[in-house]
Amino acid sequence: MVIKAVVFDFGGVIMSYSQLPKLFMKIADDLGVDHQTFLSRKDKIFQFFVGDRRLMTGKITAEEFEEAEFLDSLNHAFGTNHKEPIRWMHHFCDPNMFSYHKPILNFIDVLRANGFKTGLLTNNFYIDK
Repeated sequence: MVIKAVVFDFGGVIMSYSQLPKLFMKIADDLGVDHQTFLSRKDKIFQFFVGDRRLMTGKITAEEFEEAEFLDSLNHAFGTNHKEPIRWMHHFCDPNMFSYHKPILNFIDVLRANGFKTGLLTNNFYIDK
């Protein structure tokens, strides 16, 4: 079998999720909720994010999701009445917020230097911005 290309996922493969708690703390601060309270309810909130088929299939934009569904889920979970959208999805491309797996980046360089085509799959909504 001839390998024609090697495809990588962005989140968790190229980008490390090790700094995800830092993002959670930023969202909690933006919402005005203490960190422990936010952490105790974060799984329920992010299940809503992952389960939103309209977002994952491109029927609504990340901005629309942050302005409506995500904000509503935060307000419901924490009993808040926050009006301004909490922008957080773009942080997944922010090198100050997340780090990249250097060995994987080095491996991609080696593959390309040896003539392999490489590709990237992601559901990151801001990677092209």
